[in-house]
Amino acid sequence: MVARYRALLDDRRLVRTFALVTVGRFGYALLPLCLLFTVARSTRSFGTAATALASYGISGLVMPVQARLLDRFGQRRVLPAAATGFVVALAVTAVMGSLAVRGAGAWVVASLACGLTAPSLGPSMRAQWRGATGPDTRAAAYSLDAVVEEVAFLVGPVVASVVLALGPAWHGVVAVALLVPVGVVGLVLSPFAPAPRPDGPLRRDVDRRGPLRGGAFRRLLLVMALAGAATGSTLTAVAALADGAGRPSATGLVEAAAGVASVAGGLWWGSRRRPRPWRHDLAALLGARVPLLLGCALLPRLWAVGVFVALAGLTVSPLYVVGFSAGDQVTDPQHHTEASTWITSVNNVGISLGTASIGWVYAGTSAAVAFGAVAAVTAAGALACLPGTWFTGRRRRGDVPLGEVEHPPPVGDVGAGGR
Repeated sequence: MVARYRALLDDRRLVRTFALVTVGRFGYALLPLCLLFTVARSTRSFGTAATALASYGISGLVMPVQARLLDRFGQRRVLPAAATGFVVALAVTAVMGSLAVRGAGAWVVASLACGLTAPSLGPSMRAQWRGATGPDTRAAAYSLDAVVEEVAFLVGPVVASVVLALGPAWHGVVAVALLVPVGVVGLVLSPFAPAPRPDGPLRRDVDRRGPLRGGAFRRLLLVMALAGAATGSTLTAVAALADGAGRPSATGLVEAAAGVASVAGGLWWGSRRRPRPWRHDLAALLGARVPLLLGCALLPRLWAVGVFVALAGLTVSPLYVVGFSAGDQVTDPQHHTEASTWITSVNNVGISLGTASIGWVYAGTSAAVAFGAVAAVTAAGALACLPGTWFTGRRRRGDVPLGEVEHPPPVGDVGAGGR
C-alpha cells in the first residue's frame, strides 16, 4: 500500500499542487459552520441562518455549468475569474456580519452568490490527476484525493468551533476568503493543468447535453444520488437517536468514527488492483452496507448503532473512488470535468434530500423504521447497478451512445485525462 502511494507522489510538482488544493478545500470545510453562525448572530434567527445555508448548498447545482466552462476554456482562465467573484461575495458577507445586518433577504442573496461563484477545486484536481497519472496509479490517486478531502471535512468543523469560541463568526468567513484562492493558485500554476478543449466542430447534441447523453452515466448518477441519500439519512437518524437518548454529543463521536473508517477504507481500496467493472464494485460496496443498516433497525440502541455506522463508514471513500473512476470510463474525455462535477452535485442533492426526508420519517415512526428505510434506499442503489434497460431505455443492438461503454475497463484503467 505504502509503495503505491509513494510512487504516486514521487513528482514534487504534483505534491505541491495537491497540497495547495488541500488548503483550499479546507476552506470549504470551514465555511458552513462559520456562515451559519454569522447569519444566526446577525439576524438572531436560526431559521434565517438555515435558509441562507440551504441557498448556499442548493447553488451547487450550477457547478456543472462551471465544469463545462473549465472543459471548454481551461482552468487557467475560468478558475481565477470564479475565485475573484467568490472572494468578493465572501468579503460582502463578512462586512454584513461585522455590521450585524438583520435583513433575511440580503443574507440569502449573499449566501447564494457565494455558492454560485465558488471555484470547483475538487473536479479540477481530479482533472489534473487524470493528466498526471497512468492506468496503474489512477485508482490510488482518486483514493488519496477522497481520503484527504474526508480528513479536511473532519477537521474543518473542529477548527470552525475554535474560531467561534475565540471571536465573531465572520472571522471564519474571512479565513475562507484567504484559503480557497490558495487552492486556485496551485491549480493554475500546475504543469498538469489540462489544455482547453479544441474549438473544432462538435455535434450539437453532444455539446448540449454533455455527459448526460450517455445512458451508463445517467445510471451512475442515479446510483450516486441514492448513495448520498443513504449517507445523509444515516447521519440524521443517528443524531435523532442520540438526541432522544439524551446524549446529543454522541453524534459527533459516531461521525468521527465513521470518518476515520472512511479514511482507512479509502487507503486500502486505492492500494488494490481490481479487474471488475464499476457496476460490480458499486453494487458490492452498497450491498455491504445493507446488513449493517438492518442491524441498526433490529437493534436501535445507541452503542450498537454507533458500531454499525462506523463499520459502514469503511465503504464511503471507496464509493467516491469508484464513482469518479466510472465517470471517466463512461464519458467522452472532453466532458470528464463536467462528469466529475455532476457526480458531486447529485450526491450532494441526495444527501440533502435524505437528511430532510429521514427527519420526517423518524419523527412520525421510530428509529427502527427510520433505519429500515435507510437500508431500503441503500439496497435500491445496489439494485440500480444491475445490468438491464429499465433505466437507459431500449435501443437497437449495437446502437451505443457516445460515452457509454457496454463492458467498461477495470476501475482506474483509463487513458490520461467537495466543490
